[in-house]
Amino acid sequence: MNTIKVMAVDDEESFLSLLKLNLEQSGKFKVFAISDSSRAIREAKLVKPDVIILDINMPDIDGPAVCSKLAEDRDTKGIPIIFLTALITEEEEGEYKKRMDGKNYSYIAKPVDTDKLISIIEDVTGK
Repeated sequence: MNTIKVMAVDDEESFLSLLKLNLEQSGKFKVFAISDSSRAIREAKLVKPDVIILDINMPDIDGPAVCSKLAEDRDTKGIPIIFLTALITEEEEGEYKKRMDGKNYSYIAKPVDTDKLISIIEDVTGK
């Protein structure tokens, strides 16, 4: 089985560590945990992750701006992005899914169940 490369970007270090641990324990993922948006933009070109999990509220560059910068670069524009955020509730996820039709990103509410996140990652990466 091929390992799925995940870049997780969140300024909450404890959440980021837990996310990395939970995903890597499944044996399906190699997680690159990054707590700085500017660094994430640079690293995405080098790592070429299969998917990026991105917090919306970031101190230096917010998630939507990171998404835009990645979409403008030919090396990173095709990488699926999953916004993992506390700004929406689980009940609102369905509404955001309707709005994202045809886009290269989706939204998931924090906190997220690891099995649900794994399923979404597998779905968006096709792996």
